[in-house]
Amino acid sequence: MSEVFLASLLAGSATLLGAIPLLFLRRIPHRAQDIFLGFAAGVMIAASFTLLGEGMEIGGSFLLVIGGLLMGAIFVAVLGAYLPDDLFGRFLKLPQSGKGELTLAWLTFTAITLHNIPEGLVVGVGYGSGDEALGLLMAVTIGIQNAPEGLVIAAPLRQKGVPISRILLLVAFAGLVEPIAALFGFWAVDVVSGLLPLALGFAGGAMLYVTSKELIPESHGHGYVQTATFALLFGVITMLSLEALLF
Repeated sequence: MSEVFLASLLAGSATLLGAIPLLFLRRIPHRAQDIFLGFAAGVMIAASFTLLGEGMEIGGSFLLVIGGLLMGAIFVAVLGAYLPDDLFGRFLKLPQSGKGELTLAWLTFTAITLHNIPEGLVVGVGYGSGDEALGLLMAVTIGIQNAPEGLVIAAPLRQKGVPISRILLLVAFAGLVEPIAALFGFWAVDVVSGLLPLALGFAGGAMLYVTSKELIPESHGHGYVQTATFALLFGVITMLSLEALLF
């Protein structure tokens, strides 16, 4: 069990690595903002389809995965519509901000956190089923993927002037849900295995919704549409390259 926790903890902690480059920037130029957000959109698109593919490959029903996808998108849509931005703003120690100003940062953080839960379950199920090699491989893969996902969370927060300490706290929280989920997956491998396709679909749907509604439009907000588009493609290529190297 300690091996499960350690492997998933290291994988989750890798999320912090992606936030490090932004900690040294006091102000992010508009072009750089659009590049970061475009890259983040590409990372999330590729990661979401990886999750959906995993849901299908582990023997999940097509309808179960698609149902999870729709549930994830609806969940984030409702969350964005009804959860007040000012609560998030007060936690981040920002000055009074208007409604909608923090929607991108809040929904991106939520989607990445939700997406880390089934990833942790995958690691736990791998170890719990007796296939330690699979569990370790998934932990390494997820850890490498988590680094650019830390950037996904940090970029819009830094853009809004969020204090560094708060950014690190949020990024760490998003990553540390993985070892918790991994332990649960290890202990309840039989139950989790049956629900994993639904959970993977749910996380994929949440990420696709946030990418389409928030990240892509925001990356076009300063007029650098072509630059942001190529950054998106580079984000997809980055994630596909990681998968090709690791599998």
